[in-house]
Amino acid sequence: MILLNSVLERAKDNYPAGLSDDKLFEFYCVDNILINYDLDYAEIEVCHQRN
Repeated sequence: MILLNSVLERAKDNYPAGLSDDKLFEFYCVDNILINYDLDYAEIEVCHQRN
């Protein structure tokens, strides 16, 4: 858990400001799962809103 928190803390600046810890984790996971698709954060958020 400490390692994950450390990774997320370092990655925080790469995502929209003001995200809750849960949302930050979601963005981090989606960003890493879809890394080969070169989506921007607006496209990820639109996909997330549909679910």
